[in-house]
Amino acid sequence: ESFAAKANDRATEVERRATEVERRATEVERRATEAERRATEAERVANATEVRCVRLEEKWQRITSVIKKVLYIPRVANRFYHRIKNKTIAMRNSVSSTSEESVKPTHTEEDASVDQTKPTKTSPRSNQVYRNLERSIEQKRSQEKCE
Repeated sequence: ESFAAKANDRATEVERRATEVERRATEVERRATEAERRATEAERVANATEVRCVRLEEKWQRITSVIKKVLYIPRVANRFYHRIKNKTIAMRNSVSSTSEESVKPTHTEEDASVDQTKPTKTSPRSNQVYRNLERSIEQKRSQEKCE
């Protein structure tokens, strides 16, 4: 009987250990499933993040492009504004110097406040234009004095 009791006890112990191993295997399987689910979720988040990063990069490139254009346009516009302004002044000076021959203009406050013979731009070409205009005005004035 003791042999049968020992065998029965051993069988019960083996069965208990088998149940414990089965429980541990089930727990490991559950953890593996959970880890797989987390990995899938992490992959989904990574893909979404990558898509967001690509979109942000595209948006940044568009913003940078717009900023470059906005910063460049005023410089170009300013340059053209000054060119047009200087050409207008030169034309006004040219017209006023040719009209001095026929009619002497009356002196106004505007003429006193704006000296039209002084160059407003420092480029060599415009300075040459103004020097030529000043010479022609001086020649005409000296001719008028001689008469």
